[in-house]
Amino acid sequence: MKKWQDPVFIPPEERAPLLLPDGAFKLLFIGNSITCHGISERYHWYGEYGMAASCRERDYVSLTGKWVETQLFPRPVVICRGNVNKLLALENGSSDPMKTLGNVIPEPDLIILQTGEHEGPEQTAEIIRKNYCEKLLEPLLAIRSRPAIAAVGLWCPVDNGVYPVWAERIDDIYREECAARDIPFGSVRHLAEDPACRGYGDFPEVRWHPDDSGMRGYAETVISLITAGDLLNRKRNCR
Repeated sequence: MKKWQDPVFIPPEERAPLLLPDGAFKLLFIGNSITCHGISERYHWYGEYGMAASCRERDYVSLTGKWVETQLFPRPVVICRGNVNKLLALENGSSDPMKTLGNVIPEPDLIILQTGEHEGPEQTAEIIRKNYCEKLLEPLLAIRSRPAIAAVGLWCPVDNGVYPVWAERIDDIYREECAARDIPFGSVRHLAEDPACRGYGDFPEVRWHPDDSGMRGYAETVISLITAGDLLNRKRNCR
């Protein structure tokens, strides 16, 4: 198994459009299996949430969403998960990323972008930068509702081993491009280096992912970005 790749990804089932309460704050997480993985009987994975949390309530999306709800109460918060691979699969960037993502939340107020695991040591810096900017950042920044955006780096677990130069390079590129667009960015390298942040599940393909401890770390990272950027009160990122 190539540990830099999302090893077993199965898209979750398509959902019907959400019913939105009046005045709801719309929070959209766009990511891969760490954000939401479909059911896989082969790997004994039976939930549709972030692999490898022990339950839906303990993945980073739910933990972050619960925190946002406490900050905005009594304003209702609607949380949705989108599959980043739908955007990455396009040869060029999508002119309408919300349509490309499918039945997800309309006109989000805040987007959390979790990605990077599709890249690897064979990719040039030019290709990594092109994929990130043209397929993800630019289309998301062009959404008509002008949502705020925060991003986290790739997950590359090394369990106290030597962190790969190529993985650090991907984070550096993501950090540079986010900074150029005033998008708060956070690395999860400190979590990937900690063996206590993964290991849940019956198969290596599942244990590769962050466990409950890793998911808490993801949520803490995202919450720190939201707080530092005042993203619950800022509708759009500056260009």
